[in-house]
Amino acid sequence: MGVFGKGVFLQRKGFAVRRMGALEIAIRAILTVAAGAVALMGLLYLAKDRLIFHPDRGPHLTGPPRGEGIEELFVDGGAGAEINAWSVPGRPGARTVLLFHGNGGSLENMLGRIRAVRSLGLGVFAIDYNGYGRSHGKPSERALELNAEAAWRTVTAEGRARPEDIVIWGYSLGGYPAAYLARAHRESRNPLILDSTFTRLADAASSYGLLLKLAGPPILGDSFDVRGKLADLSAETLLVFHSPADEVVPFRLGLMNFESFRGGPKELVGLYGGHKDFDLNRESYLAALERFAPRNPDEAGGNGYGATAAGTRAAGDAASDAEPREVGDAAAADKASESVGSGSWTLPGSGPQDVMAPGIPPLE
Repeated sequence: MGVFGKGVFLQRKGFAVRRMGALEIAIRAILTVAAGAVALMGLLYLAKDRLIFHPDRGPHLTGPPRGEGIEELFVDGGAGAEINAWSVPGRPGARTVLLFHGNGGSLENMLGRIRAVRSLGLGVFAIDYNGYGRSHGKPSERALELNAEAAWRTVTAEGRARPEDIVIWGYSLGGYPAAYLARAHRESRNPLILDSTFTRLADAASSYGLLLKLAGPPILGDSFDVRGKLADLSAETLLVFHSPADEVVPFRLGLMNFESFRGGPKELVGLYGGHKDFDLNRESYLAALERFAPRNPDEAGGNGYGATAAGTRAAGDAASDAEPREVGDAAAADKASESVGSGSWTLPGSGPQDVMAPGIPPLE
């Protein structure tokens, strides 16, 4: 019997059987687990677009509903394929909202928001990204940026709205192309609406268990970095909608976006229900939009709030006091309001409340 390192060789009938020591077994187990983790991360990286984008496609998508005055058109999406767009003209002198949906579904999922905007006399221009609905091509981070630019170009070049009369609204993943567009055209001082939006996609993914908490940052990196775009905005107003009970995008990420924006008046509107409960909060949306994007662009200093943060707080007098149809997580909202930096915080179904408190805690 001979000894080799920590392992031991046993001579049996003319051949050697090696018995590994505890340290070598541990090392091999660690290497095996590491190799498996690397392989899994490689597979996740290759499949990340499929994990991010969940488009609704198929023959059941036949365009906008009839009788609602929604014009359907197809425009060059900027990424080598045409994209589908729905357009509703506003009243004379009204602003136009560029609307960007989330990572799932299609334009049909935005009907509630389109109808709400239209009810205020505002114009709407909403798009389906490459690969969504009746649009062609494949979605990607860069494709979404190009699609957003295509929407801007179509609205401004065809005279549907002046650049300074555009409001940019992004829901969930749509907050990224919205923030991208606001930064790219910051000279137009466009109001920006972030509706249930994350800071970075990796931050949202980290909320879905230990695997994505570990794999999300190295795979996604700084992709879809909404918060990074907000840091460079200096003249626009910001309106954030988010529910403390959001089960898809944690409320703290919406708070962090709100805190990151230091360029002008801003308001954070707390919602009831979950990530997709627009109908439950319709009155809160309408009340905030009336303050944020008045029908006449010349009202309230041209941006709905006036030129100073004081305008944000004064606008609270016009807030909706409609009763919600369902009780939300009021305790969570109260607790969250304690973390909001200086600005305006609106509890569900109420007007803005002035708050002066410590900044947003870091990501866990």
